[in-house]
Amino acid sequence: MKAWVLEKQAAIERKPLLCQELPIPKVEKGEIRVKVHACGVCRTDIHVAEGDLPLRKSPLILGHQIVGVVDEVGIKTEIEVFPFDKLPDVLILVKGGKVRGNAVIKIAG
Repeated sequence: MKAWVLEKQAAIERKPLLCQELPIPKVEKGEIRVKVHACGVCRTDIHVAEGDLPLRKSPLILGHQIVGVVDEVGIKTEIEVFPFDKLPDVLILVKGGKVRGNAVIKIAG
């Protein structure tokens, strides 16, 4: 999958985000994986990229507002989603990645 990755904070003009090819995440118990069709980067993400907010881990994949389709559901997932379900405008919470119930979303770009 392709992702924009932040390894070192810098002004946006210095292009701190690097487009990288990453392995597609494996789905574990209680998780779902989403094939992303579009992803937004909010102003808070830009503040992190530029160093206005602390970089709590590195490397970091920015962007948490997505539109996509469920492409795999792990066992014991506590929300009702199925492969090919559309997830319009899902907001993935950065800490823990939890959305509606106890499912953890993994992103496959």
